[in-house]
Amino acid sequence: APLPVDAARADGELASDFESVVLERFEVSARDASLAGTGALSWPDRQITLDAEVEARNVAASDLALFWPPEAGDEARAWVIENITDGVVPQAQATIAIRPGDLDQRPVPEGIVKGRFDYDDLTLHYFEELPPLTGVDGSATFTARRMDFAITGGRIGDIQVDGGSVVITGMGIPGRETTQLEVATKARGSLRDVLTL
Repeated sequence: APLPVDAARADGELASDFESVVLERFEVSARDASLAGTGALSWPDRQITLDAEVEARNVAASDLALFWPPEAGDEARAWVIENITDGVVPQAQATIAIRPGDLDQRPVPEGIVKGRFDYDDLTLHYFEELPPLTGVDGSATFTARRMDFAITGGRIGDIQVDGGSVVITGMGIPGRETTQLEVATKARGSLRDVLTL
């Protein structure tokens, strides 16, 4: 679905041959959130080169698909959209560096996108068989193939999570066993609740 834009502004230059554009600054506001940054895009002979620095603020988890373009780390994006619900991302930064041929590779090069984001009150689904982490606060870093969540607090059912991590590696690499998920938490709760989990 397209992003329903409330306001947008861009300052830049389009080359006279219409094969490149430089954005000195762009700003978009939509759904009480904002997106801003700089970028340079060229496409001679349909070979795309893109360098961009992007910052987002106050993005609801339910709107992440609207603000995160599929070309910018599609595997990481797909995982986040499917597994993170509820909550807000108050701040996120990303660097995008696409070279000719990068988008044709499978998997795409890991460094095509890298960034970090903070999150408040997220719901994080990590294993289908287990209840989700809820009320999750913390921060995360990501590339096209890896995501590292540093959790400062949250809950798993009646169990209080006082800290932990979720690490996802191998995203986008062909093969059923290539994507790995590692979860570590510091938790407090009754012995019965912990054993049930």
